Amino acid sequence: MNTSPSPRPLTPEEQEDLRLHKLWVWDNYEGQRLDWSNKDLCGANLTAVDLTLANLSFANLSDANLSGADLRFADLIEAILIKASLTEANLSRANLRQANLFGANLSDANLSGADLRFADMSHADLRFADLRFADLRGANLRQVNLTEANLSWANLSDANLTKANLSWANLRDANLTKADLRFANLRGADLTEADLREAQGVWQSEPIGSRNDHLSVLQCGDKLWAHTGCFFNTIQELEKAVKQTHGDNEHARAYFAAIEQAKAFFANQPQPQPLHGR
Repeated sequence: MNTSPSPRPLTPEEQEDLRLHKLWVWDNYEGQRLDWSNKDLCGANLTAVDLTLANLSFANLSDANLSGADLRFADLIEAILIKASLTEANLSRANLRQANLFGANLSDANLSGADLRFADMSHADLRFADLRFADLRGANLRQVNLTEANLSWANLSDANLTKANLSWANLRDANLTKADLRFANLRGADLTEADLREAQGVWQSEPIGSRNDHLSVLQCGDKLWAHTGCFFNTIQELEKAVKQTHGDNEHARAYFAAIEQAKAFFANQPQPQPLHGR
């Protein structure tokens, strides 16, 4: 049974606000920039609406339908978007600092260059979302679904990604320093040149090998995955690659010693606890 609330239609006054805003977007000499800061828009139907550069800071948009909406450069500082629908919305360069996006649907949304510092995006659906160059420092991404999302060059330092689904995500050149990746699903993810220094849930060696680079090891399900330079695959595949490339030389011995240390580290780590509730 579908228990989702019915969309709230816009009032005549809200429709007029949007008309004037559209004029302002087209020509700054006519119309008026939309200012819905602190406004209660809970459940509002804003499907495919042009909200470019609109002021929606501190607004309550919980359960609102913003699918396909144009929110480029919009001000959504500390906005409440709990369980809002933002599928295929354009939030490029939007300011969502400290916004509450708990359980929101952002699948296929464009969040490139968006400011999401300290935003709560836990349990949100971000499958296939574009988060290139997004600023996610300190964001809560616990149990978020980022399957096949593009996070290349995103800043995720200090972000909480515990139990996040990052399978097949693009994390090339992403900044994950001090991020919490415990029990995250990174199966098939591209971590080429990603910065994993001091990340939780990650074991990291001193610089080793002929490239004098760090070896980072993460746990994904019941397997350990290794990342160094352009290499990201299972520990078993790393062992094969090391044998093939280095044989039994000093670099091989350094790699195998590091691998054993990583295995011992994860053998002593606590296993994820079952989730309570839904």
